[in-house]
Amino acid sequence: RGGKSVDAPAGEDITGPMRDLRRAVAAAGGRVVRTGEGGRYLRTEFLIDVPFLGKDVDDVEWYFTPQDYLVQFRAERRTGRPDFGENRRRLEDIRTRLGWDVVQVL
Repeated sequence: RGGKSVDAPAGEDITGPMRDLRRAVAAAGGRVVRTGEGGRYLRTEFLIDVPFLGKDVDDVEWYFTPQDYLVQFRAERRTGRPDFGENRRRLEDIRTRLGWDVVQVL
């Protein structure tokens, strides 16, 4: 469980960055489950197969902060089982694909 912010070129018109995020999520094997907040919120899930434990789901939520260049996100394995860094690696891959910078959270 956790959240971070990344510096994305969102600005006021987030149509392009949101479209790019949807594409990056799909390329990483995820699917969009829900959108909201005037197009600023995206809920996605990644179906996974955990060796010896079976199938599971990683939920990831994304939020484009209004009047800012930040995208906040939260990721968690639905069952609460450890993910052994899989969410972190996946999110880092998506961030890299998008060319977004990491912003330290104070």
